[in-house]
Amino acid sequence: MKLLRHAITLLAILCSSALAGPADEPGVTATLLEHHQGKGHWAHVDLVATNPTDQPAWLVIGYFSNERLPDSGKFRSDKESKDAFEGSEYNEQKGAGIIVNHYGTDHFKAIYLPAKGKIQFKNFVLEDGEPIREHDFMIVSKLLVNGTTPLEEWMPYDVKSSRETVIEGRLYSGAQKILSYQHEHATTDPKPFPKEPVTTIVADKILFHKVISFGDAPK
Repeated sequence: MKLLRHAITLLAILCSSALAGPADEPGVTATLLEHHQGKGHWAHVDLVATNPTDQPAWLVIGYFSNERLPDSGKFRSDKESKDAFEGSEYNEQKGAGIIVNHYGTDHFKAIYLPAKGKIQFKNFVLEDGEPIREHDFMIVSKLLVNGTTPLEEWMPYDVKSSRETVIEGRLYSGAQKILSYQHEHATTDPKPFPKEPVTTIVADKILFHKVISFGDAPK
C-alpha cells in the first residue's frame, strides 16, 4: 500500500509540474498527498499557486472534483448579493490566505493572488461524490461581479490574501475565521453588501486553465 501511495504521489508531482507553465506566467501545482473515502470522497493535496506578474489575479478552484469550470470564464450565480459569497481566512503559518466561496449556480472557490504573489496550502482538501481523479483550476486577471465590479470591490470586507502565504493546516481545520460572520456580527457599523442581485461573475482574462489529474482513484 505504501509503495502504491508513493507511486501515485510521484505521478501527481510529474503531472502537476508539467502543468505549472513557464516561470514568468501564473501557474498552479497540486501534489496528491492522500485519498480518503467515506460517505463522500476526498483528496488532500499540496496546492501551490503563483502569480509572478506585475498585476493581481484570482485563483479559481472548482468547488467539486470531476466537474469542469466553464471554458468561457462566465459563472452563473442567480443569488441575492449577501447569499452569493462567503469568505474564510486561514493564517496558520505565514501570511493570510482568504478563500471566497461562491454559492451560486456555478459554484467555485477563489483566492486573490497579489502581484508577485504566491500561496501554498499544504493540506488543501478536494471533495466530490465520486472517486477523485482530477480537479479543474484557473487563474484569471479579474473576477467581475455582474460583468462590471471587481469581486474585491464588491465584497464589504477585505478578501485580499498576503503576497507570500503558507498555510500549514487543513482546509476546514476549524482554525479559520469566517469573515462573513465576523463582518456581520462583530463589526461596528459594517459596510453593507451591494443591493444589486448577483447574476453572473465574469473572468476578465483567463491566464491559466488546467485540469490536473491524480491518476486512478482507489476503488
